[in-house]
Amino acid sequence: MLSIMNSILPFFLLSEINSNLAGILKGLIKSMGRQSELAKFSILINVGMVNGFALFFCFYIGMGLRGLWLGLVAAYTIGNIIFSYKIFTADWRQESQKSLDRIMGDKRKLIK
Repeated sequence: MLSIMNSILPFFLLSEINSNLAGILKGLIKSMGRQSELAKFSILINVGMVNGFALFFCFYIGMGLRGLWLGLVAAYTIGNIIFSYKIFTADWRQESQKSLDRIMGDKRKLIK
């Protein structure tokens, strides 16, 4: 049992790092008002890519339990690259203006 734990520990740690990074990146995308786009990508990554990679590494390549964790790490890494691309290519001046418009719109409703 201990040898199995030692063999998957690096993959577990990488998945934790990727999971925490994904939480930060997803929070930024949510703050940009792109929740529907985020939901589509999250479903694609969590259902399609994780299952596909995990099954490929586990059964087709024959890595067993390490393959399941490697599939998770691979899918989350690709997802984080996609989320990072969305964030780094955003027009932040436009995003901040949309945010200010939303804030001012709420204030106008309160004044009336």
